[in-house]
Amino acid sequence: MKKNRFLALALSALMSAFAFTACTTAADDTANAGTDAAGSDGADTAAVQTLTYDDVKIGVIHIGNPADGSGYTYAHDQGIVGMQQELGLRDDQIVRKNNVSDSDPAATETAIRECIEEGCNIIFGTSWGYMDKMESLAAEFPDVYFCHGTGYKNNGTNLNNYFGRIYQARYLSGIVAGMKTKKNYIGYVAAKGIPEVIRGINAFTLGVQSVNPDAKVEVVFTD
Repeated sequence: MKKNRFLALALSALMSAFAFTACTTAADDTANAGTDAAGSDGADTAAVQTLTYDDVKIGVIHIGNPADGSGYTYAHDQGIVGMQQELGLRDDQIVRKNNVSDSDPAATETAIRECIEEGCNIIFGTSWGYMDKMESLAAEFPDVYFCHGTGYKNNGTNLNNYFGRIYQARYLSGIVAGMKTKKNYIGYVAAKGIPEVIRGINAFTLGVQSVNPDAKVEVVFTD
């Protein structure tokens, strides 16, 4: 079970560093909705038995460039750097694909396939829009682990997801809003009705109610 132990440690190190940089408490806190996509149990078992620290290679798909030094991509890459240091991986064991639009499925697929061609057996996709391509390619490559940052899809074998506990900060901001409102009517602008956004809305509302049970929260989705 070397591969499972390595993946658990890699995820732990990644999320610990990512959470510290992004000012969140990291965890593998996911809405695990089951999917029908599944790889070959036999192929995955064989990979579990043979993968070691020396031959592991990690691909990372970023929507931006960590060199910019700010924002989500930089914070996430600090998690990758922390993981590499914690596990003692060489520079040539990390492959980064930067500035890959998560709204362009073709670009996403190209970046992932390039990682696989370069020998990556664990791939991190760090943005929501990579999810569907990671799902389909996980089915095509059952001996590669696909780790999707945010999202809700997994196949129980080689596709999983992870995220930080952003809802904790949402709860605290709800407390502030509940204390500051003068009309007991608070607006919340949300993106899409996906699990991580719904968690944030619920946490914010619970924070409001904890200090001001008379206040109401109205949510508007931008989609």
